[in-house]
Amino acid sequence: GDEVDPDVIDEGSMSMSLEDKAAEAPSPVAASDDTLLPVPEALEEEEKVEKKDESASDLSIVEVIMFVLRDFRFWLLAGAQAAGNGQFLTITGFTAKQYLVDAAGFESSAAASLTVAFSVATIISGPSLSAIAEHFSRSYLLAICGFLGTAICLVLGFMPEAFNSVSMFLTLLAYGFCT
Repeated sequence: GDEVDPDVIDEGSMSMSLEDKAAEAPSPVAASDDTLLPVPEALEEEEKVEKKDESASDLSIVEVIMFVLRDFRFWLLAGAQAAGNGQFLTITGFTAKQYLVDAAGFESSAAASLTVAFSVATIISGPSLSAIAEHFSRSYLLAICGFLGTAICLVLGFMPEAFNSVSMFLTLLAYGFCT
C-alpha cells in the first residue's frame, strides 16, 4: 500500500520544493550579495583586458616584419614576383647599370652590385607591402611609396654625382622597394 502513483502529483510537496529552492538561490535584487553587483576590482580587470586588446592591435614594425617573414605566402609571392618580373628586372638592370656608369661615374662592378640591390628590393617589395598593408592602411602605404619613389627618381635624375656607393645602394634599395 505505500506505492506512489506517478500520475498523481502532490501539490504541497511541489510548492514546498519550489519555495525551498527559491530560499536557497540568491536573489538577483539582493543588495547584500556582492557577486551580483559590479565590483570595482572586476571593473578594473575588464578595463585592463580592453586595454590589452587595444594594444595587441598596435604591432611594432619589427613584429610586422617578423610576421611577414614567417608567413609562407610571402615566399610564394616573392617567387611569383621574381619569375614574373624577371624580364623587367633584366632590362631595368641593364638600363640602371648604364646610368650608374655614365651619369654617376661608378665603376662597372659597383654599378652591377647596385642594380642587384635594386632587383632584390623590387622582388621583395610586392609581397612585403601586401602583407604590411593587411595591418596598416593600404591607401596610405601606396601614397607613401609613390611619394618616395617619385622623390628618389627626381634626386637620381638631377643629382647623380652627389651619391657615393653606400648612399646610392640605399637609394636604389629604397627605390626598388617603392616600385
